[in-house]
Amino acid sequence: METTIIQPSRFKQMIFLFGALAFVALGIWFLMDSESIAAGSSRDLRRSPIVIQVVGGLSITFFGFGFFLFARQILSKKGSLTLTYEGISNETTFATIPVSWGDVTAIKTMKINSTKLIGIYVKNPEAYMERQQGAWGKRLMKLNFNSYGTPIWIATNTLKEKHENVEALMIKYWKNAKSA
Repeated sequence: METTIIQPSRFKQMIFLFGALAFVALGIWFLMDSESIAAGSSRDLRRSPIVIQVVGGLSITFFGFGFFLFARQILSKKGSLTLTYEGISNETTFATIPVSWGDVTAIKTMKINSTKLIGIYVKNPEAYMERQQGAWGKRLMKLNFNSYGTPIWIATNTLKEKHENVEALMIKYWKNAKSA
């Protein structure tokens, strides 16, 4: 079976990039103008200038990080997801460790709000978490493992292919590798 490279959708990534930028701008506005935002509303805890500043700071941090991630993906020339006879390599997140089909025990879809994810369940998840180099990627993998039973999740919402097609391709490669 030949190698399949699933490219990211630059259009979808640009939408996420500009969305993140809008929330960063909103966070800056919250930080710089918290007094007048609070003054124009009822005086409960949610409208205190300090709470508005904290929300602004969190918005800048979270969406600024998202902006960085999407900008990095847009500028990258790599494919997002590579399927080979040996395994799968996911370049869409910090956790970019290749997964051997021989380690895969299940492939399942999960939906969080409107985002569909593909979970790759492996025989020894701890080994995959240990192989992860970056601190952020390691934390993300541990959080995924503790919450959903596997450290390896692939978001398909920024890929050119539809979720169902990506999942079907992954299962096809996995079954071919198991039968070989």
